[in-house]
Amino acid sequence: MKRTVSKWLSILSCTALLCTSIPAAFAEGTVEESLVPVTGAQTGFVLSQGKYYTDFANLAQERASAKALNIQLGEEGFVLLKNDGVLPLDSATTKVSMFGFRAANIMMGGGGSGSGRPGQYGVPKTSLEDGMKQAGFDVNERLLSFYSTKSAEVKPTDIPDSIAYTYDTYSDAALVVVSRSGSEGRDEVTYGYAQDENADPNAHMLELTDTEKDLIRYVKANFPKVILIVNSSNAMELAEVNAPKTEDNLGVDAILWVGHTGNDGAAAIGNILSGKVSPSGRTADTYAVDFTKDPTFTNFGSNGQNFENGERMNNNVYVGDTMTDYHSVEYREGIYVGYRYYETKGHDAGEAWYDENVVYPFGYGLSYTTFTQEIEGDIAPTGVIHAANETITVKVRVTNTGDVAGKDVVQLYYTAPYTEGEIEKAYVNLAAFGKTKELQPGESEVVTLQFVAQDMASFDWNDANANEFRGYELDAGDYVLSIRRNAHEEIASITRTVETGLQCVTDYTTGAEIKPLFSGDEGLEAYISVNETLENNQMSRADGLEVPAAATKEDRTWDQAVIDELDAQKEYFSLNDTEDSPWYVSQVPATWTQNAGTRDENGKTAIQLADLAGVPYTEPSVVDGVAVASDDEGTKKWDEYMNQLTWDEMATIVSYGGFGQPAVEAIGKKQNGAYDAAAHPFWNGGMFGGAQAPENQMGTNWVTPAVWGCTWNTELLYDIGIMTGNEALLFNINGLYGFSLNIHRSAFGGRNFEYLSEDPLLAGKLAAELSSAATEKGLVTYTKHYMMNNQETNRNTNGGVITWANEQAIREIYAKPYELAVKEGNNSAFMTAFNRIGLSTCSTNYALLELLTRGEWGFCGHNVTDYMDYPEYRYTNLMVRAGNELPLGGPNKLIGKGKGGNSSSTEGTWSAELNTVLVAADTASAEAADAARRAGEDASTYETVPSATQYFAVRKAAQRVLYSNANSNAILNGYENHIVEELEYKVGDKFGGWGGGKNIITPLFTARYADVSDIKIVNADAIPGMNLGADGVASGTFNEAGDYTVTATATVEGWVYVQLTLTIHVK
Repeated sequence: MKRTVSKWLSILSCTALLCTSIPAAFAEGTVEESLVPVTGAQTGFVLSQGKYYTDFANLAQERASAKALNIQLGEEGFVLLKNDGVLPLDSATTKVSMFGFRAANIMMGGGGSGSGRPGQYGVPKTSLEDGMKQAGFDVNERLLSFYSTKSAEVKPTDIPDSIAYTYDTYSDAALVVVSRSGSEGRDEVTYGYAQDENADPNAHMLELTDTEKDLIRYVKANFPKVILIVNSSNAMELAEVNAPKTEDNLGVDAILWVGHTGNDGAAAIGNILSGKVSPSGRTADTYAVDFTKDPTFTNFGSNGQNFENGERMNNNVYVGDTMTDYHSVEYREGIYVGYRYYETKGHDAGEAWYDENVVYPFGYGLSYTTFTQEIEGDIAPTGVIHAANETITVKVRVTNTGDVAGKDVVQLYYTAPYTEGEIEKAYVNLAAFGKTKELQPGESEVVTLQFVAQDMASFDWNDANANEFRGYELDAGDYVLSIRRNAHEEIASITRTVETGLQCVTDYTTGAEIKPLFSGDEGLEAYISVNETLENNQMSRADGLEVPAAATKEDRTWDQAVIDELDAQKEYFSLNDTEDSPWYVSQVPATWTQNAGTRDENGKTAIQLADLAGVPYTEPSVVDGVAVASDDEGTKKWDEYMNQLTWDEMATIVSYGGFGQPAVEAIGKKQNGAYDAAAHPFWNGGMFGGAQAPENQMGTNWVTPAVWGCTWNTELLYDIGIMTGNEALLFNINGLYGFSLNIHRSAFGGRNFEYLSEDPLLAGKLAAELSSAATEKGLVTYTKHYMMNNQETNRNTNGGVITWANEQAIREIYAKPYELAVKEGNNSAFMTAFNRIGLSTCSTNYALLELLTRGEWGFCGHNVTDYMDYPEYRYTNLMVRAGNELPLGGPNKLIGKGKGGNSSSTEGTWSAELNTVLVAADTASAEAADAARRAGEDASTYETVPSATQYFAVRKAAQRVLYSNANSNAILNGYENHIVEELEYKVGDKFGGWGGGKNIITPLFTARYADVSDIKIVNADAIPGMNLGADGVASGTFNEAGDYTVTATATVEGWVYVQLTLTIHVK
C-alpha cells in the first residue's frame, strides 16, 4: 500500500533539518554526513488535526486487500532454512502426501489475548490443503482425512496399510508438518514434555519428539523428496534434520519455517514450494543446536529445569527456610541475548565452537536466486566520527545474479572497540537494515542505510571503564561497519574511528539529559534493578562468557524487611506522600481551578475536546514542590479546557480503562472501546464492556508477529498498521491492546509468537512503522507489555515476578523497541507489564514511566495497566503519581456488562472553598472512603485534609488521557454521534399521491453532515395510517394523535457511525 502524503511529511519534519554538514569527515568519499538536530518526539498523528479517513469504500474491499497482504507477509516472512536442490518443486512434482496431524489442521496462532479466530470474521480460512491446491498441487486427501481426526502425533506403526497404499499415487514429494504452540499464561515446557512421545524425562518442547523423529524416518523411507514444515513461532532445535540427508540420519531435503499462518498465510506455503515466489524471509532469532545451553536457560520460568541437591529448583523467594509467594528471575546474561551471545562467544572462542552450537544464525534465510552486495564507491573505507549525533551513511548495491526474480535483505552491523574488563560489548550488533524491491535477474538496486553514531554507544551503568561517567559512551577506537548475509557471514566492511571517547550526555532526538535511572542513584533507590546476587553472577566477556548458574535457594533467600516492603505495596493513599516523594507537589499552578466557566442547557462546556485536536501543550514544571504552568498558547488553551472539568469528571477518566473508556459527554469525550490484540485485532471487541465481537467487527487474523519480524520489511509492517487503522475506523474502535514488543529473550517464551525478534533494533524499527501507520488512521495503539514481560511464568503473581537486570541490558535490549516506537512511530499509549523491575511493579515505576518514557523520550500519551489481576499492588492513587494513567478495569469493574478487573477508586473530595481536593488523614478513613466509592456511596465525610499532590497527579493523568483521545479517532472527526430531533404533524397530514412519499429522515442527517451514507431505520414505532420505509420515506395519512419514536443510523465521512433519535408528534 502506498504511503500517504502526510506520512512522508511526518518523516521530513524529522529529517529535513539535517543541515549541519561535516565535509571534512570523509575526504576519500563523496557522501557528506550531518549532525542530527533536536526535533522532539511526536505522540499521535497530530498533523491530522483530529480528522481521519478510510482508504476503502467498504469493509469487503478492505478484507480483500488485507487478505492479499496477509499472504504476502507469509511469502516474505516464511524462512527457507534448508534446500538441497529440491525446491522449488518442478512442474512434474505435483502429487504430494502431507504427514503429521497438523497437516490437516495447521496451527494458525497462539493462545490467550494474542490469539485469533481464523475463519470467523467473514473471510474463509486457508488450510494447508487449500494453499497447496491453489498452487497447483494434487494432495493425498485420504492421508489428510486420516490425520483430521487426530489431536496428537501418530506413531508410524499406527498408520494403517489402507493409508500406506495411497503413497504410490502421491509419491512425488512428502511434507512433514511439525507444530508447536505458545500462549499467554504459560511458557514453553522446559522439561518433561510429551512424555507419551518421549523416552527422555527431561525432554523439552523445542526439540523433536521421539514420535516426530520416527515419522521423519518413516517418510524418508517411502518418499524421494522430504520437506519439513516447521509450524512454530518459537525457534526449534533443528540440527538433526539440517544434517546432510543420508539413509541412517534425520536429514531431510528442505526445511521451511512458517511460524503460525493466521487466516490466510498457508496460501504462501504453496506459492513458495511451487516457485511462484522466491522466499525472502530471514530469521529474527538464532537457532541454536541445544537451547538448554543458552545463557538464559538457567534463569527462566519456574527454574524447574535446574537441579539443586538432587531436587528440581523453583523461583520462589525465601525468608530463612520459609517459602514466600513472591517469585524472582535474574537476567544474568546481561546484554548477551540471542546472537549477541553466539556471535561474541563464537568470535572469542573460535569457529569450531560456533559450528557446534549454532544451526542458523540471526538474519539467515535462503532464496531461489543469488545476490551480490557491494558497498558503493562514494562511501569512504575509513573516516572519523566527530560527534555523537553525527549521521553514518552506507550505500549498498544489490544485484540479482541468479535466474529468477527475488528480494534480498541488506544487513548492516557494527563492531565496537572492546577492552577486556570494561563495558560489556557484543561482537556484532545490528545497526540498520533494508529490503530490496523484487529484482529481476541481472537487475540492481542501491539500498541506502543511515543511522546516528550515538546508536552505537554502550550504556556504562557502573562506570566499568573507570572514567567517572555513567551513561551512554562511544569509547575511543575503531568501529567496524560490516554488511553481512546474516549476523555471522561478513560480505564487506568499512571503518569509522572515534579518536577521543564521546560521552552521550543528551538524547539526540529530544535534547533531554540522560541519567542512570535503575542503578540505585540517590532519590531513585526504590527503582534499582540490580540485586547483589545478580551483580555477583553476571555473565562477562572477560570471563569467557561462561553460561551463568541458576539462582540458588540461597540467592533467593532475602531478609524479612524486603518481604515487608513488598507487602506494603498493597495499598497507597495520599497520606503516604512525603516531601521526598519524587511526585510531591505542595502547590499546583496558580491558574488551575475546576468547574470553571458556564455550561449550556445540555450541560456541555464551552470548549469541547475536539477543539483541542492538534493542540500541543507543555506540562507544568515542578521545582521544590511548586508547580508552574507554561505560558505557551497551546498550554493556555488546554488549561482553559481542563479548568472546565469537575473533580469527579477527572476522577472518572482515570478510574476506568478496561476495554475502553466511558463517556464524559459534557466535555466532548466520547465512549470508546479498546480490544485485543496484534495478531487478530479486535477479536474480542464489541460494544463498550461487551462480549466478543460479532463477525463484522473483527479485524484481519494475520500471520503471527513472529513472522512479521522475519520479513525484515518496514513497508509491509507499515501496511499492516494502515490496514488495522482502517479496520478500526470501519468498526468505530479507538484502541488496540498491541502491538507487542517484548524481546525473545528465551526461545521458550510462551508469547514469542506475539513478539517480533530477539533483536531490539529490528523489533523497534518494524514496530515504529506499525505504530506510525495505525496512528495515522487515528488508532491508539497500546504498545505492550511495557516492559520486560519476557516470561509468562509468575508474570502477575503477587504483583508480578521480580525481574532483576542491569541498566545496560534494560536500555540496550529491552527498552529499545519501545523507545523507537515513541521517537519514530508516534506511539500514543503503552500497556504496562505485570512483572516488576526490581521490586517496583511496572505500572507504578516512576523511573520507568515518568523519567525514562516521558522525561528522556518525550512521550506525551497515556498508559494502561495489563488486566487488573492482583489490583492491590497497582493502586490507582499511586499509578497516577507514577505515570500510569488508567487501570485495565475500574473500581466497580466497568460501566455496562462488567468486563475488566477490579481496581481501587480515585481518592478525593473537591473543596471549592479551598480550590483543591481533600483526602483522608489516616489509613482507616482512607480505606473507608475507598469502600464507599466502590459501593457507589458518598465518601466525603472521610476526607478532610487538602492534598495538592493528589490534585496535581489526577489532573495531569486525566489530561494525558484526553490528549491521546483528542489526537485519535475517538473524537469522531469532531462530529456528534447521537442527535435528537422532533417533528410535528397533524392528524390528516398526508404524504404520497403523485409525488410518491416524503423522506423525513435523510434531511435530518444531511442538514448536519456533509458526507452521509448508509442511512437506515433500525427501529420505529408503528404510526397509525402511515408507512415508514427502511429508507426513511413516509407515505400515507396520519390518522391518530400521539408521540412516536424512530431510531435511524447513518455513516458520516465513510466511517463515523451516527444515531438519530426522532420523536414524531402527531396532534
